[in-house]
Amino acid sequence: MAASLCVHLNLLLADSDETSDENLDWIAVETDTINERLNKNGAGYVQIVDGERELQVSHDDGSPMHLSFVYSADDGSGHTMIPFAVSKIENPDYGYIIAVRNISKYPDENRIVEYKYWELYKLDSNGSLKNWNDVLYVESGIVAYEETFGQDLDGDMHVGLNLSALISIESDTKNELLKTNEEGEVYILGGIDDQNPILVVRPEGGAALLSDEYQWSWSEEIEGNTALRTQSVSRSPFAVAKQQDGKFSMIYIVNNRVDFKFDNDELNDSYEAETWSEYIVYSVSAEGVLDWEEEWTESILDYEPLFDQDFDGNGSAVGFTLAGLKFLGGSEVSDATSLRLVKEGVYEGIDSITTKERLISPWEILLMVESQRTVAKHPLRSWKNGEVQQI
Repeated sequence: MAASLCVHLNLLLADSDETSDENLDWIAVETDTINERLNKNGAGYVQIVDGERELQVSHDDGSPMHLSFVYSADDGSGHTMIPFAVSKIENPDYGYIIAVRNISKYPDENRIVEYKYWELYKLDSNGSLKNWNDVLYVESGIVAYEETFGQDLDGDMHVGLNLSALISIESDTKNELLKTNEEGEVYILGGIDDQNPILVVRPEGGAALLSDEYQWSWSEEIEGNTALRTQSVSRSPFAVAKQQDGKFSMIYIVNNRVDFKFDNDELNDSYEAETWSEYIVYSVSAEGVLDWEEEWTESILDYEPLFDQDFDGNGSAVGFTLAGLKFLGGSEVSDATSLRLVKEGVYEGIDSITTKERLISPWEILLMVESQRTVAKHPLRSWKNGEVQQI
């Protein structure tokens, strides 16, 4: 989206060249406070002041670049470019990097949406942009570049990541930890005292903003009555764990709720809201780069050993156990095929004789369930060492 806005903006700037000779006096960019400095003028041009050198920022052909710009339309839409800071960089291909803040406004149905992002221009030692591929679009996570500029860019009064402002994830309590901030950025910490968290970023650049909240409604007939059903969905970080290959597995929880609203108010108390949770498992590289390929699951019991965490609160982090089985129907043990949690795979179990963990297969689970049914019918029998025993 930022790239398309930039193309549209260049067309607007090209149309405004007729005013480029007005107000060419340079004034200091107030937000640039250390080392190399930025100047700007009324024509929208920018100048780098590096000691005694004064370099006007230009295109590869030598024509000056517009990096300071304000445009507004009658419908409330518009675009603002704000040159923010410059820094000299030690790179054989580049000499300087400039941070430019962008604020775009556009109509969406009956409201004006404000979209903010940053552009980082990598220039050569003469202040020229050689290629548009040397412009980085940063929708979020600008804090990662603050140390490059040596100053605060996001306005939190802190250069670099402010660890004290990070928010803990209550569901993630062991080993590697997830933390987030008010902007929705997610960080991986190697432990509670880690001073160098890893920002989770998208492959195409910028912080991976995966948290979300949204809802939608629809009408349907229920037993001859019209009901408005509204589904609300929230997605938030849940847990992270480092794997043997150095990558991270990261879980997000997706909470769903469906509320009912009938035209007949007497029916509203007859239907309770439906709630359920799903989980998304992502892979993240050791450097924090997110793999967009995701795995959805309704149960994360299988991931407890992988994360070494007790997600279901049964006092054990070994994943699926016989004690965790839930039966459909009443209090009596029902048919084994009606188990909620029996599925293909290998699960961790507790050996009833040695009390040590061992692997049990799905057919053993069904056999144990069958034995429990037998014991329920015949109280003088019990399960022992893989067989039904006479007491």
